[in-house]
Amino acid sequence: MKIFHCFFGFRMGGSETLVVDLANRQCEYGHEVTLLVVNSDVDPALLSTLHKDVRIILLGRQPGSRNPLPLIRLNRLLACERPDILHLHNLGLTGMILPWLRRHCLSTLHTTGIPLEKARGVHLVAISPTVAEDASERHPGTEITVIPNSIDTAAIRQREDIADYRETLRIVQLGRLFPEVKGQDLLIKALGILRRKTIENVTVDFIGSGESRGTLEALAKEEGVADRVTFLDTLPRHETYSRLASYDIMVHPSRIEGFGLAVIEGMAAGLPIIVPDKGAPFEITDNGRFATTFAYGDAASLAETIEKCMAGYPAVHKRTKSAREYVCKHFSLDAMTRSYLQFYSKI
Repeated sequence: MKIFHCFFGFRMGGSETLVVDLANRQCEYGHEVTLLVVNSDVDPALLSTLHKDVRIILLGRQPGSRNPLPLIRLNRLLACERPDILHLHNLGLTGMILPWLRRHCLSTLHTTGIPLEKARGVHLVAISPTVAEDASERHPGTEITVIPNSIDTAAIRQREDIADYRETLRIVQLGRLFPEVKGQDLLIKALGILRRKTIENVTVDFIGSGESRGTLEALAKEEGVADRVTFLDTLPRHETYSRLASYDIMVHPSRIEGFGLAVIEGMAAGLPIIVPDKGAPFEITDNGRFATTFAYGDAASLAETIEKCMAGYPAVHKRTKSAREYVCKHFSLDAMTRSYLQFYSKI
């Protein structure tokens, strides 16, 4: 099949790295794959991780521009190329594409809260039951297929099979620095609570970038834990996948999450996982069976949960082998690729 993956912009993020994996694997399966990016907001380093046979088309439109030329180019390109599948990863692109060019078009809903008013004539895929349920509640009667996100588990280095942490519990939080969504502020506040209880042997590394870094650094100072917190910015994925194994536990305190790719990456690395007691991260840990949970949005509960994990680390570590097996079975890259190809054939 001739497959076009389409984005507004293409910078490091969960949906973008997911599509890199998907496009690369589709290419390896013998399909003709193109990545089409409408806006000029592009990360060359991320593009460099695409398979050499994935064609890249950059239209270079300025974000928010009212210039019609890029839209004319987009539709002319699609009319000439006639892809078998037009796979959108931003539903807003639908309004830029002429209706007759959307005949074999689907859009993946990568998060909750996406308005579906412009989705007429477009097949919809949700990355988790949480996303599908959210969309169905807001737009009753809409047909949505669930295809879970996945990772290349073989690419992730596993933590040594050590049943306890050393002198200091090393926590990692992986994701864009966006506390309103990812909840990094909850983790910093929990660290402050632990320090005030004279529990000093805990550190947190935040892997990710975002405009809220300054706000989070200020919060760490206010909580008296600036010396316990490190901001590592966004790392190349191969480096992240190698580095995860050096930590003792992953905390993913998100408030809003369509899936939580970092959670299954942590599980694949053999890390004990802490997630809120509701939402997609809870769901993908088999409703908390492979994680330790805290009360959603509650920093005090998170602090208490970290403390309990420290006291009973061998018990939480014991689940990590089964957790990795669960991820390999339910969230493998090959399974996701096959599911999408079957859905493409259907439409």
